[in-house]
Amino acid sequence: APRRIKKMAASVIDAWYMDNDTDVDQREPHRLSPHEPVSLEKLEQLGVLYWVLSGNEDDEGLERIRQDRGYSYMDQVDLRPDRLPNYEEKIRNFFQEHLHTDEEVRYILDGEGYFDVRDKDNRWIRIWLSAGALITLPAGMWHRFTMTTTNYIKALRLFKGEPVWTPFPRESTPEDHPVRQEYVSHFVRPKRARVADNVADRVSAGATMPEVSLAYIPVDAAPGAMDVQTVSTAELCDGKKVMLFGAPGAFTPTCTASHISSVVAQASAFRERGVDVLAMV
Repeated sequence: APRRIKKMAASVIDAWYMDNDTDVDQREPHRLSPHEPVSLEKLEQLGVLYWVLSGNEDDEGLERIRQDRGYSYMDQVDLRPDRLPNYEEKIRNFFQEHLHTDEEVRYILDGEGYFDVRDKDNRWIRIWLSAGALITLPAGMWHRFTMTTTNYIKALRLFKGEPVWTPFPRESTPEDHPVRQEYVSHFVRPKRARVADNVADRVSAGATMPEVSLAYIPVDAAPGAMDVQTVSTAELCDGKKVMLFGAPGAFTPTCTASHISSVVAQASAFRERGVDVLAMV
C-alpha cells in the first residue's frame, strides 16, 4: 500500500530544487539544469506532510484527516485573474518569504500551484501540487506560494480552531522567534544532531581526555557480588592506546549476546594493532 500511495502521489505532487533566476517569472518551474529532484521522503524529513485524495470536497478521506488532526475550520479559495482583484500584485505578495505560527494546510480541488520551502541548508525546494493533493506545512517553516503559468487554482484551506492569517515576513522576523525555534529543534537541528555537534566540538585529535571517574566491577569478582571499583580516565589512558566504545543497551540481553561479545571476539585483532585497553562506557 505505501508503494502504491507514493506512485499515486507522484501524479499530483512533485518537488525539485530551484534555480535563483529572478529575471524569470516566478510562475515558471525554475528547475535547475541538470534537474535536481527532491523525494517525498525528504519533504517528510522537513516536516511537510501530504495525502493523495480524490480532489472532491466530500472525500471521505478528507473528513478522516480533519477529525484526526483537529482541522475544525475550512473555507475555499478560487484564484484566477478574473476573480481576484489586483491579481498580479496579490501573487507577488504571496511570493514573499514568511512563516506562520500555525500549520498551513491546503487541499487542491482544481488547477495547480507551487509552494516553495527552505531545506536544512536554506536552499529553495519547489513543490508542485495539483487536484487531489493535500499538503501541510509545519508552523515555523520559511515558505512562500505562487501560481503556475496556468494562473488557476481552487483549494480548501483548513485550520485548527479559529483561522490565523498573519504571515511573519522573513525580512522582519528574527530567527529566534519561538515558533521558528520550535521548528528548528524538531526538523533542522534535532536534539540528536545537536548532541553530535557538541561531542565533535569536545573530542578531536590531540585533545585531552576529560578527567572523570569510571565505576566498574572486576571480571574476576564473585558471581552476584557488587564489588564496585573506580578508575580515573587519567589512570586508564595514561601512556596507553585505549579504545572506548558505547553500547546502546548496556546489560540487556542483546547487549551481552551481541554488542559486547562482538568486541570481545575481536579483542586479539585490536591488540595486534596496538590497542592496550578496550573499555565500554
